[in-house]
Amino acid sequence: MKNYEYKITIPPPAWRVLDELTGAGHMAYVVGGCVRDSLLGLEPHDWDICTSARPEQVIDVFGAERVILTGLKHGTVTVREDGESFEVTTFRVNGPYSDGRRPDLVRFSDNLLEDLMRRDFTVNAMAYHPNEGLIDPFGGREDIEDRLLRCVGDAYARFSEDALRILRAVRFSAVYGFRIGSYTRYAMATEARMLGGIAKERVGAEVRKLLAGRYAAAVIRENIAVLNVIVPYLQDILNCSQNNSYHYANVFEHTMDAMAASWREEVFPAEWADEYARAALFFHDFGKAAVKTCDEQGYEHFYGHPKVSAERVDEILRGLRMPNEYRRTVVQLVENHDATLYPSLPSARRWLLRLGEEQLRRLMKMQECDATAHVASVHKKRFADLKTFSDCVDMVLAEASAFSLKQLAISGKDLLTIGYTQGPEIGKTLRSLLEDVVEGKLKNEKEALLSAAAGMR
Repeated sequence: MKNYEYKITIPPPAWRVLDELTGAGHMAYVVGGCVRDSLLGLEPHDWDICTSARPEQVIDVFGAERVILTGLKHGTVTVREDGESFEVTTFRVNGPYSDGRRPDLVRFSDNLLEDLMRRDFTVNAMAYHPNEGLIDPFGGREDIEDRLLRCVGDAYARFSEDALRILRAVRFSAVYGFRIGSYTRYAMATEARMLGGIAKERVGAEVRKLLAGRYAAAVIRENIAVLNVIVPYLQDILNCSQNNSYHYANVFEHTMDAMAASWREEVFPAEWADEYARAALFFHDFGKAAVKTCDEQGYEHFYGHPKVSAERVDEILRGLRMPNEYRRTVVQLVENHDATLYPSLPSARRWLLRLGEEQLRRLMKMQECDATAHVASVHKKRFADLKTFSDCVDMVLAEASAFSLKQLAISGKDLLTIGYTQGPEIGKTLRSLLEDVVEGKLKNEKEALLSAAAGMR
């Protein structure tokens, strides 16, 4: 079970927490995701610690002033060390889960193996201490090497304890490229209905991470039964044909190919790796089935689908309790994904004014990914037009003009000094001035702007 071959570099603050616990006579290990990520060659976000010490003993070791009682009922406290926070949890055995999320009761334990047995997947059921090496009772290290995701013990039991683990499996697969073991996958599909009872915020957080994963497209294809339970309207696009001269696949396959393109460096450079654009690619055609028509020649059309798609995405993301900023950004991209970005300087100015540089860059890259999932002739023309439009955007930005109210050389306070009164008129005037700057009618200089503003009264 112990393996001294693998060495994990633990940050000094986390090491000091381990050292103080073991120095006081307790067992202590870094555990879970930080061990998994270290073995994957990734930088862990958090260093969680499990210990034989009871919560009150942890408080005795570190002092009450360094301990936050974050989850005392379940044996978890947060220890502050050198300005950082570390979750320290007592070894435990979980009781029954009546709410499908948290155990009704826990029993503290002195046995590390019992603690690791309660965890979700083998790759998360490993612990490490520099003096003891890697403790891996369920073959998690080998599963990492094989890129395999399996539940610890019985998959049905693990999912009945917390149904969100079903979606976490999909997310781990999408982010890390793990293939899901056949028994675990079968249990996920048959128990997916339980996700309907999970808090929407928890589901939404997993969906957000899943859609940003490098392997999301392939994983969604393989786990459609799970996604159908939590994503309304996904079923509508699964077999929605696109019989026209622009597409080679149905809506679902087109969507998956567009998502996959976002991880091709020549299409979506690393500096524009963006979770918003990738989420928008997943949702961009969710309204197509609702507006589909067929002409006399048998060609299928989807007039108005960006608007319907945006409305549906807004509904979905609200339902998943996604943060407002995330929701608004993704919805705006979906609404504009089919817009013509005409390759000219005036067009570039208008779009910069409408979306701002960051969001416009997202839209451009999203359209490139979308274009790759069309027939070659469409793909080639759109790429050429987008390249020219991108050059226009760069030229406009080089002019050092303003494209947001923050960039204007004056503010509302300046308008007050020339006789304006506090109220809606100030905002309206500033927006009008900004439009004139973007169109090149005015220079973004304080004197010129104030003169123009005075003439608007």
